[in-house]
Amino acid sequence: MNGSSSECTRQTSLSLVGRSVVQRRLPSICRNIRRYSCPRPKEPHFFVTDLPGISKQIYADEGEYINACFGHGEGRSYRAVGEASVWQLYSRDAVGNILRFNPAARFIVCVRNPIDMAFSLHGQHVFFGKEDIQDFRLALQASADRRRGLKKPKHLGEYPLECILYDQACSLGTQLERLMGQVDPGRLLVVGNDDLGKDTRGTYERVLQFLDVPSDDRRHFPRVNETRRIGNRFLADTLRSRVVVRSAIEVKKVLQIRTFGFGRPSTQMTVSERKVAEEVFCDEVKTLQRLLGCDLEHWIAPRTPLGYNSGSGV
Repeated sequence: MNGSSSECTRQTSLSLVGRSVVQRRLPSICRNIRRYSCPRPKEPHFFVTDLPGISKQIYADEGEYINACFGHGEGRSYRAVGEASVWQLYSRDAVGNILRFNPAARFIVCVRNPIDMAFSLHGQHVFFGKEDIQDFRLALQASADRRRGLKKPKHLGEYPLECILYDQACSLGTQLERLMGQVDPGRLLVVGNDDLGKDTRGTYERVLQFLDVPSDDRRHFPRVNETRRIGNRFLADTLRSRVVVRSAIEVKKVLQIRTFGFGRPSTQMTVSERKVAEEVFCDEVKTLQRLLGCDLEHWIAPRTPLGYNSGSGV
């Protein structure tokens, strides 16, 4: 990034889109790529103009956005500049806005099982007080009513209602197909959550190649913001309750810290919850299979109820 941050950001722009491990693991990996610049904050959501309230940061125009998020790279040399606003794939406006900003922009999408994604997203909303239906199955089924203006969470505030419509927010097949219709195939890389977990280094090298950034032979990829699985569902729900969460937020403000050093408490998906979710997202999984040309039947195949983590990877 030599010269003005505005000019270079346009020339080398990259966008990480999608709401899955992209929010944590992939950006944390990309952040350490030499000659790659991430924004501060990591998720400005500047291009997500159809979901007002999704971000606390509001930028008056492109110039303010670039200076605020990428000004720290002024005078430095980067091969790629990108951001990781997780709602960009869901947004109907974001991709068009990005392409108007930079017609040569490249996109990385990280996809996971939409069933697990919805369960995790619901857990996050409960934890942060945006969702007052703690039962995942009931919250998922409430999407239809919420589209009619019913069952709106009392403490949603300015947070977009569209983001708690879990059947819609986690429709990854539909969202990816829409993106593929907007972006040249050569400027799109789709990374699987399973691949990232099983072959982190190989996935990392694929990202480097896509970014046209030389390999740094990196071999160590530490996990970040891991959640803590709690077997007792009552205890997990208590720790995610509005009173506990708000108290924790106030304590962090007083102490001027961002985190207590441990992730969100997680719980496990029950058999009945997964059955409902499979019915909702079956077609989305089939769409992903068709688009990606791979077998994802295990995403909707019967399993034991153990091991479903509501907190990992949103």
